[in-house]
Amino acid sequence: MEIDTLLRSLPDKVRQAFIYRQLDHLSYKDIAERLSVSVSSVEKYVAKALQVCMAGINQD
Repeated sequence: MEIDTLLRSLPDKVRQAFIYRQLDHLSYKDIAERLSVSVSSVEKYVAKALQVCMAGINQD
């Protein structure tokens, strides 16, 4: 499965957190401020996105 498809399947904040972290290289704190959530939530969002992407890649 393509990464784009996997990312589109994620909830908005999870997808945004992942993109901010992986593509924009923002800190968890900066992402938390942009999304108006806690740093802990950002950590969970990024972990969830990575988990979904890895599971999708391993299915192929």
